[in-house]
Amino acid sequence: MTIKNPHVLPEQPLLARLQRNLIGIFLISFLLLDGLTFAVTDTLFRHDLLVHAKQNMSQIWQKQQDDETQEILRDDFSFRRTSDNFITTWDIAASGHIVQSVAYGPGIPFPLKNILPFYAHLKPTHHASFVIIKRGSLQILIGTDPLWHHGRFVGWIQSVYSLGEMQIASRVLGKTSLIVAGIMGVLAVVLAYGLSKRNIMPIKHALQRQRDFVHNASHELRTPLSIIQTSLELAQEDAQGEVKSFIDSSLLEVHYLTRLLTHLQRLAQQDSGILALDYQWFNSASVIEDVINSFRDSLQQAQMTLTSHLTKPLMIYADPTLFKELLIILIDNAIKYGQQGGNQIVVESQATGRSIRIKVSDNGAGIPPALQTRIFERFFRASPQKSHGFGLGLSMAAWIVHMHQAHIHVHSEPYQQTMFVVEFPLPRSGSS
Repeated sequence: MTIKNPHVLPEQPLLARLQRNLIGIFLISFLLLDGLTFAVTDTLFRHDLLVHAKQNMSQIWQKQQDDETQEILRDDFSFRRTSDNFITTWDIAASGHIVQSVAYGPGIPFPLKNILPFYAHLKPTHHASFVIIKRGSLQILIGTDPLWHHGRFVGWIQSVYSLGEMQIASRVLGKTSLIVAGIMGVLAVVLAYGLSKRNIMPIKHALQRQRDFVHNASHELRTPLSIIQTSLELAQEDAQGEVKSFIDSSLLEVHYLTRLLTHLQRLAQQDSGILALDYQWFNSASVIEDVINSFRDSLQQAQMTLTSHLTKPLMIYADPTLFKELLIILIDNAIKYGQQGGNQIVVESQATGRSIRIKVSDNGAGIPPALQTRIFERFFRASPQKSHGFGLGLSMAAWIVHMHQAHIHVHSEPYQQTMFVVEFPLPRSGSS
């Protein structure tokens, strides 16, 4: 399994991302609420217009409920028009013939040739019914009401009402809603920014207090640890037997605490986001060899061998201090976990196109697949009961890689090979 580019960010970018997420959630909620409000308003608006149209039709039908109209329908006279060009209401005999038309004019009138096809929507029902159809780009409401003469069904009265006004009004309502939503959206962004900033402030204060404590504690403890280390080293020169063994053990613990303080100080710098990198060109092979030499005693105690395959010279553009710290973390990690079933570490470096690739591998127990996605998390340890560490090394390695805009990969096969690969980009020609 290969894990690539772990997501590790300093405190400030994380807080900025949290603030952006809060603003995004607020805006999405606002847009959803605005959309729901528009949908409900548009639905109620259309409903009111339909009710108004149906009331207009009912008024026309009441006027048509007279003896003359019913006699015309009963006798099934031939069609005669009251308007040559427009019609909005017409009477249909039980036989299906259109026998009379009346132009009362509710809604927008239509040419006669566009009205006659509506007859096809006549439903053979003995109670009032309404149907909405589309004619071109307009919606049209058709109402049908039965007519009775002395208890005998004689035909229907059918009316048409254009819903064009409703469509126009809906479009105007939609445009108005978009304009209002835009104005409210700008105000919402300002309000969301203020609210999110206010909500994040306690988190910032808490992180600041934590950072100050870590920085101050590591600074205050470094001096007494240096004194203890110097005293033990002086005592070590004349010690023998069990006393020397005790002093050696104590020095190991002092070195462990010193490394912990170094990590804590770097952690405070990492969280503050104020650390400036000192980029410069240097020979990476020389730095790698110096780091390897510093691990000779540790390798001997762990009974492990370290083989290097380095391209010499290999110039790299990076921060030398952080580059060295990255190598120390990766090699120390290989020694620590390579002992569990393995005995060999390999360090390689090479140039690949526009990048410098550094590899550190071991043949130890490896990293279980379920844990490979978490090894770059701060304070995470794959085997807390077996490892002597504090879960900061790989987290800091990922942070160093992030600060250099580089990439880190891990590939692990249990008891075969665990390899960390770091690729540092080279600057383009002309940059410095």
